[in-house]
Amino acid sequence: FNAWIPGRISSWFYGMFLNTLFVANFTGKPGHILIPILIEDYSYSNNYTIFTAHVRRGIYWSDGVEFTAEDIAYTFMLEKNTSGLLRYSYMNEWVERAYAEDKYTVVVEFKKPNPKFHLGYGGPSFNYIMPKHIFEEVEDPVKFKFFPPVGTGPYVLHDYDPDGYWFLFRRRDDWQRSA
Repeated sequence: FNAWIPGRISSWFYGMFLNTLFVANFTGKPGHILIPILIEDYSYSNNYTIFTAHVRRGIYWSDGVEFTAEDIAYTFMLEKNTSGLLRYSYMNEWVERAYAEDKYTVVVEFKKPNPKFHLGYGGPSFNYIMPKHIFEEVEDPVKFKFFPPVGTGPYVLHDYDPDGYWFLFRRRDDWQRSA
């Protein structure tokens, strides 16, 4: 269930319980393809070297811990600093640092201008956010199985085949607190 390592299960699978900062809406109005889901809004500095996003309030991980800007900053920095994670190269190419300015504001400083960070392969539109409170306790995030999974999505793992042929998800009891 570790969505941050190469060779993982297909990405549709993770959408059951994890979220990215944006969701794609290919049926919407032109210019509204990416819709902020874990964040309310975002902006860039005038020279496109800083990306700032404001976290949507009221979202909780499926284990009851509040989702905050710390989760986003932690994900980006762990990916940047951990060889073997899926977005290691991308984050090293573009991100100088990411930090939580406050509980609901995340700031990403780039090494060079990047006006399309939110669209990029390694950026927030394709990057599932980690639960910091779980991953910060892990010795090796590349070997971590992340089982059972904890997410910000509306579903939780209910049952599964030990051989990996099927997984059964159910709607969270507190689905209103999901993204």
